[in-house]
Amino acid sequence: RVFKDTELTDADAARYSLVLIGGADANVVTRKLAGGIPLEISADHVKVGPRSFAAADARAELIYPNPLNKQRYVVVVAATSAAGMYFVNPNEVMKAEFDFVIQDGRVPGAAGGSAADLAVAGGWFNGRWEFEDAFCHEGDAKLRAGGALVHAPGHGPAIDPKLLESYAGKYQIAPNVVVGVERKENRLMAHGPGSDGPGAEMLPISDSEFFIVEGGVQVAFVKDAAGKTVSLKGSQNGQAFTGKKME
Repeated sequence: RVFKDTELTDADAARYSLVLIGGADANVVTRKLAGGIPLEISADHVKVGPRSFAAADARAELIYPNPLNKQRYVVVVAATSAAGMYFVNPNEVMKAEFDFVIQDGRVPGAAGGSAADLAVAGGWFNGRWEFEDAFCHEGDAKLRAGGALVHAPGHGPAIDPKLLESYAGKYQIAPNVVVGVERKENRLMAHGPGSDGPGAEMLPISDSEFFIVEGGVQVAFVKDAAGKTVSLKGSQNGQAFTGKKME
């Protein structure tokens, strides 16, 4: 069942387990239940129980017993900003092993790192649904510092459209595998082999490096001495690949 937050009755809020989209500032039901859920969100931090974690443009997810009915549960999906909500994947909500997770757009660097290592924090509540430091896993500071920070569309570095146009074209990854890169105004879209859809947006990390949220793919374009784009190199799930730009 799907309800508008302004239309859900208190009786229904108690009857069901709930997935609440938005924090107390954005969702009426979340605001009503806020006193019974150990989650507070502001523009620059997320507080879980007594612990506060610095987090900008980050998403937060938490599961907790429904304050109105302990036989039901509440999942809150919120963010510190509208840009942070971009990193919420509705199909992956609360599929993580944690009871709560705070994650920004940090992606692996050369040293790699798991999703838990690159998150701001994540963890479990104890058997009484209380926060304990022993059950909290904070992201690895070294791996986070060595990775790149991806921003939501429109919030990352601005890149000259002419430079983006120079990346557009087809790249041969393997003998029978060709991927396409298309410029749409100030954005780049990636098209997989045989794909005829709108493509997946390539979010800029720098002038030459991009990240595709769908699939967790990192791509860097390579130019020759004359400044012409000749190839790309990338990685996905720890596997490196290269692609020569086709004439």
